[in-house]
Amino acid sequence: MTIIDETADNRFAVTIDGHEAQLVYRVEANRVVLVHTEVPEALGGQGIGAALVTAAVERCETTGETLEPECTYAQGWLRKHPDVAERVTVDWPADPADDAPAMSPFDAEYEPSSWDMIAAEVARYEQSNGTAASELVGDEWIVLWTIGAKSGHVRKTPLVRTSDGTGRYAVIGSQGGAPTNPNWVHNLRAHPIARVQDGAVVHELVAREAEGDEKATWWARAMAVWPSYDDYQAATDRWIPLFVLEPG
Repeated sequence: MTIIDETADNRFAVTIDGHEAQLVYRVEANRVVLVHTEVPEALGGQGIGAALVTAAVERCETTGETLEPECTYAQGWLRKHPDVAERVTVDWPADPADDAPAMSPFDAEYEPSSWDMIAAEVARYEQSNGTAASELVGDEWIVLWTIGAKSGHVRKTPLVRTSDGTGRYAVIGSQGGAPTNPNWVHNLRAHPIARVQDGAVVHELVAREAEGDEKATWWARAMAVWPSYDDYQAATDRWIPLFVLEPG
């Protein structure tokens, strides 16, 4: 099998039994860009595509040109045969996956609350971007996204809006003074990240549990919005947790 580098036509070519196979390339600033490999069906299974790519490698090995395998076949073959690719300088095309947005844990499946009223509140908020009042937490409210501690699913909870005006929020696990913490508290302890939808804007935040003076400061801010928090604390033996959500 004789591969010919037809420089006038920018291709490597071979003819066997009247059938022609080719690897088309273009030359750009001392680099050979492999554009397209074409092997007719009649010549399939004979290693001709591999021979064409190898011929391109041999040319670059001789001339010192850089090889850029734009052709998906050539790129795949060279990746499977690093012993050949390493003979020359290869400028690998960017992998489209490298440009894809990074996956977020919040791209996971959304699992609505089993309490229909919570699920309905979340839907009301998302449909109105928070302009409709909540039947549970009043006019000043947000939707908190967490990742299920066990399921890994996205969970959403309507909560009172408490903010310091600098992009930070506090969320309080009062659950109306119930004896147990709401599920979202367990979620934040297991996965200390959060999304907050505040009106039409969604914020990506990290979570940490506040204590001492910091908690007292945030508690006072929350009381200014929802004065029942002291009553909730008085109604339960548990220490109601407060989380600060802030940009990472």
